[in-house]
Amino acid sequence: MSWKIRLKLQVLAVPVLGIALLAGTQVASAKGCIKGAAVGAVAGHVAGHHAVLGAAAEGETVIRGAQELRVKESDRIAQMANGLRAMGVRVEELPDGLRIQGGGLRGGAAIDSAMDHRIALAFSVAALAAREPCSISGAEWADVSFPGFYGLLRRLGAEVEIVS
Repeated sequence: MSWKIRLKLQVLAVPVLGIALLAGTQVASAKGCIKGAAVGAVAGHVAGHHAVLGAAAEGETVIRGAQELRVKESDRIAQMANGLRAMGVRVEELPDGLRIQGGGLRGGAAIDSAMDHRIALAFSVAALAAREPCSISGAEWADVSFPGFYGLLRRLGAEVEIVS
């Protein structure tokens, strides 16, 4: 059985690496808006989250030196590019990374996790920051690296609907 989830969040600040993701608003830190950056040699387990932050940031974020992401559980570069585009983000897929034009996540997208736990987690975080609810097929793969993730989101106030 594969899960398909819908994520919607009304008002919730979720601290992620010292940054508050505010649903339906601009992503901000305690010191102001997040700015795009050039990121090199990103570890595979955080690259998706870097891409999500880049989409929510102001300006351009470029992730390079991450060619190993093409041969993980999925082609994570392609999956992140496709999912971010579906959420209304301008993104260019590079051989070894992504070029992302920040400005926010529209949401309203149907995302395929490609049976990859990192993709499921990254787009779950993206859905929290999106203006419209998103659905993620194969969301159960998040349990590979973060068992109980969706239960935690519920306890924090997120609307998580599991649709089998």
